[in-house]
Amino acid sequence: MRGFIRPTVVDSRPPFVPLALEWPWQLYSVSEEVKVSLGGRVWPLIDTELIVTRFVSTGSISFEVRTPKWSSPYSLHINNGALTYTADDGEVSVLKREQSTPLAAFLDRFGPTVLFTDDVMMVPPGLLLQPPRDIPPFDPSLIASIDWAGDGVDIRKESQGPDRDPASIQARAIRLVKDEAEWTVLLDDDGTGEVADIVSLRVEGDELLVGLTHCKYSSEDQPGARILDLYELCGQAQKSVRWRRDVILLFEHLIRRERKRQLDGRTGFELGDAAALYDLQDRSRLLRPRLEITIVQPGVSADRVSDSQLELLASTELYVRETANASLRVITSP
Repeated sequence: MRGFIRPTVVDSRPPFVPLALEWPWQLYSVSEEVKVSLGGRVWPLIDTELIVTRFVSTGSISFEVRTPKWSSPYSLHINNGALTYTADDGEVSVLKREQSTPLAAFLDRFGPTVLFTDDVMMVPPGLLLQPPRDIPPFDPSLIASIDWAGDGVDIRKESQGPDRDPASIQARAIRLVKDEAEWTVLLDDDGTGEVADIVSLRVEGDELLVGLTHCKYSSEDQPGARILDLYELCGQAQKSVRWRRDVILLFEHLIRRERKRQLDGRTGFELGDAAALYDLQDRSRLLRPRLEITIVQPGVSADRVSDSQLELLASTELYVRETANASLRVITSP
């Protein structure tokens, strides 16, 4: 009983750093029925990201509503037990059928889940879940490193883009994933609403292995011990465990996004093709899913990793393991 999480009603700003905000999971079941719009530019809500923009433990929680076409800043205020959302610039509209609702009102009603440091989360309608335990730091000997400069990679360049720039972090990570195992399908899913920057799939016995690799650029030219380089990346890793809940929905999401890319004249396939992806989708109904999550951040130095970074990695590792029975691998600079 001592290990049970006892929800508490949030009456003031929790003293933790926010890592990520998640849309309510139910929205993923309605596919593209719900859309968001800003200045007449419409985008599917499930391909829209909520991105934390200020990693501090006090004050309002600042975030962006982001699509490939536009972004808009918002704030979450917590005062006297009330959670309210406000648009800091242009108000985004949520469109469903013939109805239009201001995003601030939509979030006030439904609200996202907020993931914080220290394995803490806040869930609607304003409950704080904080496990009553101390988490030992992440074992630094488990951190792998890559000689990015020796491989000709710019650690300030994250995405490979449609031209598949070999000097990008994502391209180098794709080469690593390819070299380590024989995946049936490997997708570049980079973009708002992504499952991960790199999604790899294969069958092993009675299991469907789902590799989710998240990449982030370095905030400075040289690796170091900057906790800021890990906040968003750890948030992405924690958010991605949601796909363990419904593998069929995972495949539908991947297939829909690949169709959209092909309509734009490109593809995300690095290994495999649509036929292989459909085949895995059919077989997945009889398989047990297992997630392998990797975070790649060349801005972190394995030799100089700080206590605060190890504590953040430890809480992230614990979250993905307990939430989805997933493993966490960390790849940095030497």
